[in-house]
Amino acid sequence: MFFLSIKRIIVIVCIINLMGLTGKAQAAMLDFESYDHGDNIFTYVDISSELIYLGGTLRALDTTESIHIGTGYALGATSGSMTGYNPSGGTIRIYPGNANELFNLHGMNLTAAWMDELEVIVMGYKPDLSIEMRTLFLSSTEPTMLEFNSNWTGLSSVSMNSYGGVLNVDYDGRHSPYNPDDPNSLTQFMVDDLGYTTVSRIPTPIPAGIWLIGSGLIGLTGLRKKLFYKT
Repeated sequence: MFFLSIKRIIVIVCIINLMGLTGKAQAAMLDFESYDHGDNIFTYVDISSELIYLGGTLRALDTTESIHIGTGYALGATSGSMTGYNPSGGTIRIYPGNANELFNLHGMNLTAAWMDELEVIVMGYKPDLSIEMRTLFLSSTEPTMLEFNSNWTGLSSVSMNSYGGVLNVDYDGRHSPYNPDDPNSLTQFMVDDLGYTTVSRIPTPIPAGIWLIGSGLIGLTGLRKKLFYKT
């Protein structure tokens, strides 16, 4: 029948409303290939998307530099030759580059520079103050792939901290003196191929034509009822 039932009209209007509540999503992969060796990433915005901002202590590193041969640094790039790392073993923080955006975290590759069993704690923070947390232990001889489930969506920020570990004896003598009493001594690690999607906090405006269609459908339903009672 040409005329639609009230139940169907309600369903259509609900779908139209949901369309307006969903912000536009843009996916990206941060592989650090657009940076030069030594760049302080926290002073830049990702050139590939201009949508994500990384703060704290994070610096670009060229894994092919001769000084890194024979260390975990040489193994940190999982695509190309560039990677990011925390030069002082400090916290890495990730924020959307735009205050009107949130982001979903999909995955990344992590490699320890000196320590095996390096503990890394990744924490995701949401606007409602809820927190997601992942703990993993890195190797200094191969990258560790970290994937995130659907709980890691709608994030306002992410932090990554590294602790402890066991010094890889093959790398001994290639680093600054190791201080076992300092929990941050030689806790540097690499981050590469960070996959994320940014989502606008602002609802996407619904085109006026969609509202006109919804109004017209409701009007047709009213006309149907009117004709029914006349007969």
